Amino acid sequence: MFEYYSTEAGSQIPLTFILIGSFISTPFPVNGYSTTYKSHWDTLADLLSHFPRLTSNCTFIFIPGPNDPWTTSPGCLPRKGIPEVFTNRVRKLCKDVRFVSNPCRLGYFTQEICVFRGDIADSIVRNGVIIKKSPANTDINLDEATLAARDVPPRTKRSITDNSW
Repeated sequence: MFEYYSTEAGSQIPLTFILIGSFISTPFPVNGYSTTYKSHWDTLADLLSHFPRLTSNCTFIFIPGPNDPWTTSPGCLPRKGIPEVFTNRVRKLCKDVRFVSNPCRLGYFTQEICVFRGDIADSIVRNGVIIKKSPANTDINLDEATLAARDVPPRTKRSITDNSW
């Protein structure tokens, strides 16, 4: 993606790149791995150094994910931005870089955009309500409006000799 925008002659480059974490695949432990995490950010800085057109003209926004380090508890929001100790080289390389909290609000001209990074699929499944469908014969006593709302075909008038009920 960076290569495409930096090499296209005369093409417009984006105003902003919004990169949303997690920037590490496993949860960041309290003790250890900080040198590994910092080396990953240094590797990103090396990658970005090949694209001076982007680093000097674009804004880079980094939003932490659930596995990134911060000082708040894992289940609490908002999560603070990624600490400066890990991102020094990226901050020096990019002209306009921001390490924001999660969630955050971004201003775009007269609009505000709320960006939230969270793994909410588990909580949606955990808190889901499942309604079992009622058997077809229990719909007999419902009025036509209720049946229409349930997408049940309307009842037809049946003769007394019709025993299909």
